[in-house]
Amino acid sequence: MVFKKKELIDRWYNDQYLEMIKKEIETIKNGNKIIENVDLTGIVIGPSAVMAIKDLNFYKVNFLNVDLSHCEISGSINNAYLNNVNFFKAKLDRSTMFKAEILNCNFSYSKIIVNMDDAVCEDCNFASVQFNAGTLGLEYGGRRVKFKNCNFTNAIFNRVEFRASKFINCNFENTKFINCDFRGVKLEGLNSPHSSQFEKMDIPEWATV
Repeated sequence: MVFKKKELIDRWYNDQYLEMIKKEIETIKNGNKIIENVDLTGIVIGPSAVMAIKDLNFYKVNFLNVDLSHCEISGSINNAYLNNVNFFKAKLDRSTMFKAEILNCNFSYSKIIVNMDDAVCEDCNFASVQFNAGTLGLEYGGRRVKFKNCNFTNAIFNRVEFRASKFINCNFENTKFINCDFRGVKLEGLNSPHSSQFEKMDIPEWATV
């Protein structure tokens, strides 16, 4: 059965559905945050969440094969281990992912306002993602982040900073960088973005001309 986004979110307001997913929610709440093969599609974490999951956070979660597509998350995903997690069309709004290990995850078509200091992302799909700033400007992005073998096709980096970060063997086809702070960023591999992909910012020395 194919659900519309509204249906996926609305089910979290249904007591019967919450009863079905109660075991997984209690596992996360109790700090035993090893979760495998679970459908959490459409979950809302943050101020707008339903009472049953209002205080939930993903601090130090260990997620393997978890579906978080269409989710809306405000809050901590710090020190998390995320392997094969689906964030398709997710909305991460003022979240933090400090020191998170993110492997084989799909963020395609998501909107991301997040601080990722010291996070590691490997073999992740960021196609058509929008990395956005908060209301104050360059307070989101991340420092010392490592992206390895990640796909940024058609992604947009808008007013974010990734200072002292590293991109290794990443795909930057049609990626746009707008008014970002990339001081100290290093790039390894043959897939370097073209200088024309950078707008209203200093063009890194590793961009092709």
